[in-house]
Amino acid sequence: MDENGQGPDNDEQKASLEWGETSGVFSVRRVLDVVDQRRDEIARDAYSAVMYQELCGRRARVRNDLRTWAEQVPVLAKAFGKDFIPPMTPQEIANEEQQRIDRKAARIARRHKNDVFMRAVHNYVQTAASPLRDSTQIELEEKAKYLAVKLRGFFSKKDFQGAVQFFHEHVGDFPFPHESEIFADLVYEECRRLLHSLHEKLLYDLLPEALDAVAQMTKLEREDFAFMREGVQIQPEQKVFEDALIRAMSEHPAIYIRMRQTFMDLGFIDDQKMDRNPEIQAAMMQMLAEKIQTNPEIYYSFVRQLHKAGVIDGDALHNSPEIRETIKGALVSAMRNGPIVYILLRDRMAKLDLIDEDGFNLDEDVQDASVEHFKSWHSTEAQSYESFVVFMRRHGLAVPKNLAQHIGGEISLFTKFWYKIKECLVSVDTNYFEEFLSQCRDFDEYFFEQDRKRIAELLRDFSEKYRMFRGGK
Repeated sequence: MDENGQGPDNDEQKASLEWGETSGVFSVRRVLDVVDQRRDEIARDAYSAVMYQELCGRRARVRNDLRTWAEQVPVLAKAFGKDFIPPMTPQEIANEEQQRIDRKAARIARRHKNDVFMRAVHNYVQTAASPLRDSTQIELEEKAKYLAVKLRGFFSKKDFQGAVQFFHEHVGDFPFPHESEIFADLVYEECRRLLHSLHEKLLYDLLPEALDAVAQMTKLEREDFAFMREGVQIQPEQKVFEDALIRAMSEHPAIYIRMRQTFMDLGFIDDQKMDRNPEIQAAMMQMLAEKIQTNPEIYYSFVRQLHKAGVIDGDALHNSPEIRETIKGALVSAMRNGPIVYILLRDRMAKLDLIDEDGFNLDEDVQDASVEHFKSWHSTEAQSYESFVVFMRRHGLAVPKNLAQHIGGEISLFTKFWYKIKECLVSVDTNYFEEFLSQCRDFDEYFFEQDRKRIAELLRDFSEKYRMFRGGK
């Protein structure tokens, strides 16, 4: 009977008959089978443990043999400008391997967060923790870890470009996918450790160079950089991202947009707050003002890019007093340089619907700027002056109202009427002006294409130099 006063049930009675050996109400043979089974499991576990211990020992020997003579002795390392790398024990190798697997498993879990059974994580851990490795795999895996330690040495000396160069020199040392992935994982961990160290030591001035170097070696993941998130940053750290975006805006809207998106994806900035930053707004207005005066087409393209990215309201910006005043200033400046310059700039703006074609022709400031040109041609022979007046009127520009006071004396109504008759009924030779205008249009198109090429080259250089801000995944 048991403690509740119950006797053996039918299965236990049957077992005593089947197994033939009993002790009280239990089958001794069944107990022995369970013990044997457990003993086999323990033996397998012990064998696996021995195998793993042997594997770690082999890893330690391979790892230590990778060190040069200078790296093995502190005095020699100091003499030759190398980093001393102490020998690794099997236990240290085991701990290092376990940390690597744990970190990679956490990253895999993030990527497959919708998989409730975490199949990808289980598959990875089962493969990574297996002691089954051939000699080539062991050598390459340990070489990857050894190179990661050397990369850490570059980071500790703040030699970021040296680290990038070292990475590119050795990334080709791993031709097989498994070992190549391990090297990539280790590089990622070293980069993550570097940025965390800079943050803890308040070395914010090194962040731009460090981020640039890191991006040339690996791709950052948002979850690993919570310590740099917007909202937990202090002012010097925020200023790093602000300054980078101000410089980007002054160069090209596409650079600003790409950099802004990357920083936002990593949680480093609040995009809405950054777009309203007064310094960024000032850099944007200055950049747009420069383009209005030289290439309205590029200005139009820039505004469209910024509008599409949600940085600005394009219509509101274009109709703002600052932009309207800049457009007028550009046209007045163009007229001071010459009527041909004004006509070319005005026509380009009108073609893009940035202005009404006749909107500034009668503007007082534009007319005042044209006085010197009318005055200059008035001092020549009458036929040339008449041709100039006809040319200007043909392109929508009238004789300035205050021209008389500049050339001395009132222009009689008869003279004005005569100019009008000559324009309508007499063939006044304006070929000189029209041909010159045509040539200038060609030059205008040429310089516009040159500007487009320079911008394309700027974007190409940016994309090649700053891998962190490339589009896509």
